[in-house]
Amino acid sequence: MKELCYRDADFAAQLQKLYRRPSYPAEIESSVRGIIDAVRSEGDAALVRYAKEFDHAELALDTIRVSDAEIAAAAK
Repeated sequence: MKELCYRDADFAAQLQKLYRRPSYPAEIESSVRGIIDAVRSEGDAALVRYAKEFDHAELALDTIRVSDAEIAAAAK
């Protein structure tokens, strides 16, 4: 872990360097963009596919829709 000391002459520069660094690897953005694009173009079918891939959840298109009653219950 990098330690910064506010008394160091280059503290501001070190802080800016730390602030500007990416918080995640750049290739993650590309992967996430692909998922978002698939969900936009394929809709619920993509959600079902990714739920299986990432969560190992077996969903069906006819059961993933949340009813108004379920939303109201969750809000309480």
